[in-house]
Amino acid sequence: MRHLFLRITWAVIVSAGCRINTAQAQLLTPQIRQQLQAELDYVPAFYNVKGVAAAVILPDSSMWMGAAGLSTASPPDSLRPEMTFGIASLTKNFVSALTLRYVQQGLLQLDGPIGPYLPAWARVPAIDSTITIRQLLNHTNGLGNYQQTRGYRLAYFDSAATYTLPLRQLIGYFPPMAAAPGARYSYGNGSYVLLGAIIEHLRNQPFPDVIRQELLLPLGLQNTFFSYYHPWPAGLTEAHSWGNNRGVSRDITLESRNLLFSSYGPSGGLMSTPADVARWSRALFTGAVIDSARLVEMTTATPPFPSYGLGLIKISLGYGRFGWGHLGFIPGCLAIYVYEPTCNIGIAVMLNDDRAPHARRKIAWRLYNMVLRRPICNRPAPPLGVDDEGALGADPDYLDLQIAPNPVAAAEGATIHYTCPPGTRTASLLVRDATGRLVRSIQLSPVATTLTLATNGLPAGVYTCQLQLDNTQLSYTEQLVIAP
Repeated sequence: MRHLFLRITWAVIVSAGCRINTAQAQLLTPQIRQQLQAELDYVPAFYNVKGVAAAVILPDSSMWMGAAGLSTASPPDSLRPEMTFGIASLTKNFVSALTLRYVQQGLLQLDGPIGPYLPAWARVPAIDSTITIRQLLNHTNGLGNYQQTRGYRLAYFDSAATYTLPLRQLIGYFPPMAAAPGARYSYGNGSYVLLGAIIEHLRNQPFPDVIRQELLLPLGLQNTFFSYYHPWPAGLTEAHSWGNNRGVSRDITLESRNLLFSSYGPSGGLMSTPADVARWSRALFTGAVIDSARLVEMTTATPPFPSYGLGLIKISLGYGRFGWGHLGFIPGCLAIYVYEPTCNIGIAVMLNDDRAPHARRKIAWRLYNMVLRRPICNRPAPPLGVDDEGALGADPDYLDLQIAPNPVAAAEGATIHYTCPPGTRTASLLVRDATGRLVRSIQLSPVATTLTLATNGLPAGVYTCQLQLDNTQLSYTEQLVIAP
């Protein structure tokens, strides 16, 4: 019954799209733009990253783009939303969509073995030819990790940064099977490298050309490309990438472009912009790429891992709401995109610094939450304590409390950045010292996002800051350290 419901839901969304609230003539008002930008402005200092860029596409196809922080430090150059980033494993979603289009066209059998589809040079003993296309897409294939083999590591670390690792060389590093096909879920990059080889064999062209010609250019995604293979698009500027070196960021842009991105290839080698990825999310989920039957397959999660479908991750947005998208990490870059089907909202977030992987989801949640506060679609926010299925209990993903700077000098005061779920009536910030004594109690606006906490008069020590909603037990707690 659940599967039938999903199939009907996606068919309706693909054929009709989301009903826009026509009472809101302009969805992206100046106020919403300002508030979305404010959500990014605090990110670089709070998460100690160089910069962040994002795009939000709304039901009427209007788009907001914003950025905060730096691309380069010396001389300082501000990050801009039209810059390009490595999107890492978001690449898998593009490859999966093209693969499912071939299933739709009858060129591939989703539950058929990969043996007949592999080029001769990819038929190596380390690859079990009975693996199915589905098992490649959902990471239940049993392949070993080629990036942990001695041969790969020697080739990678002994090669110049400008060297490109070809696809057949990557497959040559595949170790013996780690498990029988279908025996377990294990996320990895090797399966999508194999899908790249299958695409090449089907089309008799290099897979970057196929993806660009069959997916990217028809959708107008001119700024999405494999940088180690394609010419750099005219007028496009790259956001400098900052890698984590024992907690200190280092500009690795020129060190990594060809060698690093080609070492991931079809599993993580694309570069793009937040706007292109947001547009991609709209195209994928509204029928411009694959039909509704294939979209149902793509969004059917894989037991025992209930959040991964076929190249898509189910991402909680709180209160029983969820979106589908993917996360990406590659040295120097972090990315996430999520599409929320009920209101037809797509969000893409990219960081040019890899030190805060936990920040991606939070930034996307906050942008979504800010958009949802406006009358954008005909589905009201659920009341506090009730999720979309009618079950009791609020989703803690919607609760967020962040403090900066932390530690803080008593004379400075701390900035509190917080999120309350839609439907919150009252909110309080309760500050207690190490003995549990209440030292501050502040009534908050459920729709605001920041306040300054006065810390003067409080002795040095560790304090507990609790965001409490509607005088209930629903709360979110963070520690605050006041420095001597």
